Amino acid sequence: MYAALHVLEPDNSIVAKALAWASIEAGQPLQALKVLDGVVGPREPDALLQLLRARAFARLERDDDAHVAMQAFLALRTAAARVVP
Repeated sequence: MYAALHVLEPDNSIVAKALAWASIEAGQPLQALKVLDGVVGPREPDALLQLLRARAFARLERDDDAHVAMQAFLALRTAAARVVP
């Protein structure tokens, strides 16, 4: 379903992240990384994107890349928590 939505809305980063998550859970981390590499926008990469990348890299046993992505996730999450509305 997410793949079909992604075809219909290729610029929708929420759909792309959902497809990446589903790909990781289906045992297709390389496909997930391909989808995540296509996510662009003014707020990208966001913390969720980095968390998904970390999980995909971990599934591929690319520990160094997973660590870098997890550090980016933590930094973005910390920065977002400091933003005052």
